[in-house]
Amino acid sequence: LVIILSGSGTHFTEGAEYRVMPGDIFVIESGFSHGFKDLDNLRLYNIIFAPQILKQVFIDIQQMPGYHAVFTLEPRFREFHKFESRLRVNPDQQLYCEQLISRLKTELSYTNSGNGSRALALAYFIELIVFLSRIYTQETLDGSTEIIRMAELFAFLQTHLNRSVSIEELSVRSNMSPSTLHRTFHRTVQCSPIEYHLQLRIDNAVNLLKHS
Repeated sequence: LVIILSGSGTHFTEGAEYRVMPGDIFVIESGFSHGFKDLDNLRLYNIIFAPQILKQVFIDIQQMPGYHAVFTLEPRFREFHKFESRLRVNPDQQLYCEQLISRLKTELSYTNSGNGSRALALAYFIELIVFLSRIYTQETLDGSTEIIRMAELFAFLQTHLNRSVSIEELSVRSNMSPSTLHRTFHRTVQCSPIEYHLQLRIDNAVNLLKHS
């Protein structure tokens, strides 16, 4: 999770370059090569985290369209949307993010003290994730319409793990033709909507067997 605090620079990947400014927030997926150049007093936070923490423990986060938008879809649509779909926060929102990160850093510095610092650090991180996820669905961003529509569908699938769904139902809900829906899913998660939902249901069953 990259949060640009001040200054500017060029964020580059293997296939593209994007100018970054204060308030820009975006996710770099694991194993994705990237870097920064042409720096002008660039100051940022890099927060490295394990996605499985969010998937296995805090289930309701998976039911937020904004979470899927920021952490799953925008990174995979970024090159297609030329970085215009990235999350951008205003100064007040950025200040709140910085305050949460400051508290997070403080707790991480005491993680071996046995006084609950690890739990509180995770709590601040979860608060940051929820805050950013809510912002994305509340703002009108260039290139975000397609992402939000898909994010709402991802959240719908996550909240309906107790039953199967049909491609016709998903097509109506997403306002996409079945062929467009299949094509968009394959571009995003390399499988069909039904296959994706089936895997979610299997993962949920595994968690239930492990923990309940």
